[in-house]
Amino acid sequence: MEPAPQFRPAPRRPARRAAARAHARGLPVFMHQQATWGAQAAEAGVDCLEHLMVLGDLAPEDQRPADPGRMTPFEYGGWMWRWLPDIDPHGPRVRQLLERLLAAGTALDPTLVLFASRPGALGDDVGDTTMDNPETTPLLPLLPAGVAQQLVSRWAERRQAAAGASERARERTRRAWATLLAIVGEFHRMGGTVLAGTDCPNVAIVSGFSLHRELELLVRAGLSPLEAIRAATRRPAEVLRKTDVFGAVVPGLAADLLILGANPLDDIRHTRRIERVVARGRVYRPEDILAALQTERTA
Repeated sequence: MEPAPQFRPAPRRPARRAAARAHARGLPVFMHQQATWGAQAAEAGVDCLEHLMVLGDLAPEDQRPADPGRMTPFEYGGWMWRWLPDIDPHGPRVRQLLERLLAAGTALDPTLVLFASRPGALGDDVGDTTMDNPETTPLLPLLPAGVAQQLVSRWAERRQAAAGASERARERTRRAWATLLAIVGEFHRMGGTVLAGTDCPNVAIVSGFSLHRELELLVRAGLSPLEAIRAATRRPAEVLRKTDVFGAVVPGLAADLLILGANPLDDIRHTRRIERVVARGRVYRPEDILAALQTERTA
């Protein structure tokens, strides 16, 4: 018996009808696009494409899988990393793909931190991992034991795999990473909407903490610190059609804020310097939140 596909293909006509019905009910459509080629999904009405799977459209014809829907996400990602180093991020094929996304009004949620969870393979260009290295994050003792163990073991597996890789393999991995950053930056420069996400709880992604590194990586890709902050606040509200609920600091919207000890517009890494958390209008100290989590876990 053959295993069921990991992802069901979504032909253009049914996908367009599904998107239209969702939109008629005020619902946005986000897609982990894999079994359907990305530009086709965008043109069917998808509002946001996740994880840069859309770059599968750039694969050389002789390397395209017959049925990408049968690949696991890890297999799909590994397939992309095999040919990404040979893609020109500023070439005509990339520009044509991005123009199709722009024409469709489709946003990208690249989850760069997911691709950057390759310790040792990408050199030093993966951002400051102080908060979300699974082996050292202060959040680790607060997680369920199984989740914590999985985070640490996956991080260690990736580090060991990188240690055994040839220098040529490492160089190609670094080139693929540079290509991802360049394409995200190009999409933003062309006027595309970029959102900040992490794909938690995927490999070595630490809930909440990894978002700070995602902002740093978006700046590495070419967004300004202010644009990166908007990618985590205003832009999601716009794409989710929730600007009447959150996304701005104005009376009547959700009062969820971080009060920082340094200006993130000077250095995006300053988003980590949290002095107070305002959630639903109540003010908390970060250490009190962590202590409450610890108490809840041990209760």
